Order: sequence, then structure tokens, then C-alpha cells
Amino acid sequence: MRRRARFAAAMSGLTALCFLGISRHALADERTEARRFYLQGMELVVDGQYEEGVEKLLLAYETLPHPNVLYNIARAYVEMGEYDKALDYFKQYLDTEPADREEVREVVQRLQSTLDRQRATLAAAQGKPGQPGAGPTQPAPGAPGQPTPGQPTPGEPTPGGPAAGPGGGAAPGTGFAAKTEDIYEQTVVTASRGQQSPLGAPNSTTIITSQDIRLSGITKIPELLRRVAGVDIMQITGGDTNVSIRGFNSRLSNKLLVLVDGRSVYLDVLGTTFWETLSIDVDQIERIEVVRGPGSALYGADAFSGVVNIITKAPGEGRSGVRVGFGDELQTYGSLRAVGRQGDLAYRVSAGYTRYPRWSESVNRERVDLYTFTDEQKTASANYRFDAQALRRFGKNTTLNVGGGYSTGLLDISGIGVFYDMVLDYDRSNTNAEFKTDNFRARVYYDRFAVHTGMNANYIGQTNYDSRAVSSALDTEIEFFDTHKLGSMNNEIHVGLNYRRKGLDWMLLGGETTEHHGAVFLEDSLQPTDWMKIVLSGRLDYNPYLESLQPSPRGSIIVHPSELSAVRFSASTAYRKAAFMEALPSFPLQLPVSAADSFYGSDLFLGKDQKVEPEKIFQLEAGYLNQESELLEWDLAAYWSRGVDFIDGAPFPVASPSDVLAGNAGYNPTTGRYTIAYGGLLNECATRYVYGGEAGIRAYPIVGLDLFANYALTLNDMDKPPGCFAKPFDYQSKHKVNAGVQVRSRVGVSGEVTYHYQSPQTWTEMVVTLGTTDVTYEDFELDAIHMVNARVGYAFWKNSAEVSVTAYNLLGSEHQQHPIGQLVGRRFMGFMAYNF
Repeated sequence: MRRRARFAAAMSGLTALCFLGISRHALADERTEARRFYLQGMELVVDGQYEEGVEKLLLAYETLPHPNVLYNIARAYVEMGEYDKALDYFKQYLDTEPADREEVREVVQRLQSTLDRQRATLAAAQGKPGQPGAGPTQPAPGAPGQPTPGQPTPGEPTPGGPAAGPGGGAAPGTGFAAKTEDIYEQTVVTASRGQQSPLGAPNSTTIITSQDIRLSGITKIPELLRRVAGVDIMQITGGDTNVSIRGFNSRLSNKLLVLVDGRSVYLDVLGTTFWETLSIDVDQIERIEVVRGPGSALYGADAFSGVVNIITKAPGEGRSGVRVGFGDELQTYGSLRAVGRQGDLAYRVSAGYTRYPRWSESVNRERVDLYTFTDEQKTASANYRFDAQALRRFGKNTTLNVGGGYSTGLLDISGIGVFYDMVLDYDRSNTNAEFKTDNFRARVYYDRFAVHTGMNANYIGQTNYDSRAVSSALDTEIEFFDTHKLGSMNNEIHVGLNYRRKGLDWMLLGGETTEHHGAVFLEDSLQPTDWMKIVLSGRLDYNPYLESLQPSPRGSIIVHPSELSAVRFSASTAYRKAAFMEALPSFPLQLPVSAADSFYGSDLFLGKDQKVEPEKIFQLEAGYLNQESELLEWDLAAYWSRGVDFIDGAPFPVASPSDVLAGNAGYNPTTGRYTIAYGGLLNECATRYVYGGEAGIRAYPIVGLDLFANYALTLNDMDKPPGCFAKPFDYQSKHKVNAGVQVRSRVGVSGEVTYHYQSPQTWTEMVVTLGTTDVTYEDFELDAIHMVNARVGYAFWKNSAEVSVTAYNLLGSEHQQHPIGQLVGRRFMGFMAYNF
């Protein structure tokens, strides 16, 4: 322990030294700095100050490379008449295989022809031995009236011309326009399906950038979300992390929709996301968009309190590379990726392995009175994965993307009800295809999750619920979108159809089940003036379980007091359908008394002809975002939510004689036990309210320093009519604070330190008393959490190689993030990476 403490202190000191000692040489946020240099450079070029403009554009490219910067540098050299330099940068641009490469090749050919004629004219003017005109009296190159290599010859048609104006129009005589769009502007796609600035988003949206991911050193995708205001992160085991938004916490998180490149990875069998079963890792992620607030108007069921969209790097983008990491308790991380592009075809292939240990070994394997599902009692998660994506471009704006992934491994989770400690031995595979044009997109996605599961440990003679299940989902979608004028107003419309076939084969829920879901959605963005936008969204879903239609409307008004600030008002709805495990429970649950069962079947409470209704939410939100300063941006949000029909466990009453006569209790010949009680799930009769606010700031006070901080206030209340059974609703922290500092330096040292705080919580959990038939609810108090995470890295060999050290919970303050969760401690991990 002393050695660990000394190492932690040394790492803290090294991190502080990096931040304090090298900030004068560091670079701030990559995108922000590159955008600043790029806009300054383009403005200088437009004003005719070409040399100064090129200098700024080169700084932008050095900070964060983008092909369009090369193009504009080349075009600036054309304007300067330096065709040899222009050719060099145009060729670098062509090496990226851009969509407009044929047009650019024509420009290159014209420039090369012009340059060749200039050189021929110069050679003739200079004369050569044995040629007419050669001799000592020949004027020197560059003398008055004489051409200079790379400069226009008098009377020679100029491939360039005056610089394009802000509209990006073609310069006279060139036939090609400057690329004047803001290529480094931060954009989001999840909030309204179309690419836009966060200033125009109808919901509160936060972006976790590739720089945030890299500098944090965190390899668990859900842990990356801890820095976002209003997001609750809860680790139960080393591999089981649950994510909720704006107070709707649960042990098995089921109110958040998680997407990978817009494709749902939600598992319908339990109604949750198992993050550690994905076939990608953090090294394939370009950014993560977090939308806080109901999203069913666009994404249907399960986007209850928010949407997380993990957007991966496009095929062909970035560099091939490898990264490996090792840490205490045999933490292991490995990621290998290969990317490439050949003409219109681009690809990305990745493979990896990750192992996270339990925070504590819950079962002593030497005990003879216990059954264990696996011998891997120190492993919380193990994931072997492979993923491949390929993109074929047809013309400028038509693409076909196909791919797939596979993962297999072990995952320790906390299930629902009394299933506290479950182990999943899983195989997961997926395939996807997407075709997209200027105004149309069609997508199909298939996901299959096969699992062998059981309780991690139980007493000999108790049921271990050892079973196998296969869950599958086929998701198809077509969407039409267009931007046009509606009278004097700008109008952007998205309309689409969705079909989802989901299936489950699990004997615990009665065998094979298949459901067919359908939906239609529409979003219309009207902009009557430059300073106001109205966004109206709606979706209608067919639920085959209930044989009914579920509407999900949303409306937003965005007002711009200035060009770079926005005030947002929105009203939105969402719902969460019952997962298979909630809709179809029908199995005996063995009680601690080995000969006794409690039959688990919701229809015993609801009636044979009634079913569990979807959970529903209505939320009002007001927000403000300000990006006017180059040195900082900040945002505010306030919200009020009303939720009804929450699905929860019903009381476990002891069976009566009438229950025995009705066949709902008594001796069960299948199990050989006696059913003496029964339980299930039902919709709560209470109405739950969650309200609060969020405030955040991200600042770049000096070049090289990137700071962020945010605060979230979460309050709740509940209306419970007389005789209504509903658990207390205090399982969220009232106060949450996140803060961090990032540094990148020209000497290769980089790092991040983040601080996280959340106030105490109270959880109400179902408890089974050993030796009795009692199933009751108890309250558990959780202390406040203070956590510091840190990373320090050093890049060398022209930034192709890097070594780094990451610390999780650096201060070592052991704590529980859930009452039945393991005691979370401190972990260290070292990494080595090389990019080809």
C-alpha cells in the first residue's frame, strides 16, 4: 500500500509539473486552435494577403490535418502565381483520394502545362550552348521583362485569378472554387438527424471529442461519459457500468438509448446496454454525442431520458496503429487497427482484447458449500473483438457503407430483482449496410446476442438459473431529407420509415418469441428569420406486444440573440417499452428455503388480458449556449420532467388457499418444490417528477491550456395516491460536479486530470432474508463520492509512438457506487502505442 501511495503521489507531482511547467509551449484544444488559424488564414487570403494567409493555414493543418486545408493552400499559391508550390499542395490533396479528385486533376494538368510552357520560354530566353541567342549578353532570369520559374509569363493565360470571396465562387479563368466552409466547426447529428451546429440543436447536446478520449486514457466507453453534466455513471463490478441521464437511475440501466453510428445496440431481452460486449473500442471512436432529454420523437422506444451516439472514425480516415496496456490486477487492453483508401474504396479493420478485473473477489473458490458458474472469479469482463467497415463512394455525394463485427467473452453483471450477481458467457455478432445520397438514406442492421448465463454463485441445493438464450434484432430504415425554401423561410425536412424485428429464444420466458415493430417519423425545421428556428418532430410506433400505436411528439424553438449564441425552449415526450424480461416473466423463483418457490408472473397481478404498459415521460427544457468568445464557451439548462407508468416489482404476497385451488400455488411437479408466494412486475400507480439544471463551461485561457467544469442539480418528487405501492425515489445525487484540465505540448508531453464529485444517495433494493420466505425492500445509504482520474503521456518519433500512464480514482478513496456494488478502489494502467 505504501508503494502504491508513493506512486500515486509521484504521478500527481509529474502531472502538475507537466501542466505548470510546459504550458507556454503547449497547444490548446486541437479543433479550437485549428479553427482559429483556419478562419484567420482564409480571411487573409480573401483580403489578398496571401503569404500571411498561407502561414495561418499551415498552422491549422499542423494542429489538426484536414484535406481541405491543403486545397486552399494550393489555391492561395495559384493566386500568388507560384504554380510549382501550388502543384505540390494539390498533389498532397489528391493523395487523400477526395471526392472531387477528377476536377482537381484537370486543374493540376492545366497548371502543369502552364508551368512547362513557362520553363520552356525561360530556357529559350536564357539560351543554351549551341542554340541561337545563347551568349554572355543574354539577360539573366528575373531581370526586368524576363520570366522567373514558377511565375506567370507575360501574355500567358493565368490559371489563377483573384481570390474567391466569402461565397466561395470560382475565380475568373480557373473553374474551381475555394473551399470556404468552416471545416473545423463543431457539429452534431444525433439531436435532429441532420448535421448542424450545437447552436441549432433542439436538445441539450454535449460532444466528447477524440481529444477528450485520447487525453483521458480511459478505455471504458461508459466511464468517458462521467465528465458530462447531468449524466450518472455507476460501476457495480469492474465490467458492469450503468449510465443514466437526469436522475432516472436504475441498477440495470434501461432508460438510455445507445447508438453506434446511429444503429441501436440496445438489448431487448433485458432492456439495457452491455457496453463491454461491443465489437469496437475507444481507439475507433471519432466522438461521442450525448443528447440529454427525451428522444423518442426521432428514435422511438427506449430513448427515454436521452441518447448516446458513439460515432466511429470513417473508413480510410486516421492512421493504422496498435496500442497495448497492462495494469494492476491483470488489467489488459489491446487494440490493433488498419485503415486505408484506394480510389473510391476505403476501409477500417480492427481487432482487440480487453480484460477488467473485479474490484473484489466475491466468492472464495475453496468453499465446498457453494456452486460457482465460472472459475474466473477475478474477471469482471473479458472481451475478444473484431470489426470491419468498408465504404465505397459513387460520385461526390453517394456512398455505400458495409461492415460487421464480432465479440466474445465473459461479463459479470447485476440483473433485476434478486438476481444480484449474474455471469454472461456470450457471443455477439452484427452486420450493417447503409446507402446514402444527397436526399436519401437506406440502412439495415442485424445484431445477434447468444449467451450462456447463470448466477455466479449459490448454495448447493439452490437453483442457479443456468440457461441459454439467443436474442436478435433486425433493424431497417429508410429516410428522405431535403433543404428548400418554403416561401421566404428556409425549411429542412426529414421523413422516414422504420421496421424492427426482434426475437428471443429463452426457456425461462417460455421459449421462442418474435415481435414485429414499425414506425414512421417526421421532423421539420422552419427558419422564418435569421435569428429564429422552429423544430417540430414526431414519431408513431406500433407496439405488437400491446397491439397499439404510441405517439412521441417534440417541439422546440431556438432563438439567436447573436450569431454565436442561442436560447432554446423545448417540450418533448418519450416512452420505454417493456423488455422481454418484463413483458413475459413466467418462471419459478426459488426462495432461500430450498423446497419453496415464488412464482414470478406479472399476469397474476394484472389479469390474464392485461399487460405491462410502456413507461412515459414529458419534459420541458430551457437552455442557453454561448460560443461568442474564442477563449471559452458556456451553457445553461433547466428542465422539469413528469414520468408515469414506471415498471417495477410487485409485492410478494404469500399464496392463499384460493391461489392453490386456482393452480397458482402448491406443489410444482416440474421443479419438485412448493409455490408458496408469487411476484411479478406491474406499472406503478405513482407519478414521479425530476427537475433541475445544468451549467457548464469550457475555456482556453492561454494557448496550450484546455479547462472544463460543469455542475448538475437534480431534484425529485412523487405523487402517490392512497393505497398506492411505490418505492421511494431518492436514488440520484442531488449535486454533481465535474472539472478537468488538459494539456498538449510541442515537446510531446500531454495529459489530463479530472475531478468528479457526487453527493450522497439513498437506494431502495429488494432483499431476500436467508432462511425465510420474506422478500422485502430496504433503504441503503451511499456516501458522497470524490474521484480524481489522471493521465500523463509522452509522444516521440514524430508523434508516431507514445507511452502513457493512466490512474483511475487516483486518491484511492474506496467507495460504493451502488449498495450491492463492489467496493471501487484505485487502479493504474500503462500503455504503449504506435501509429504506422
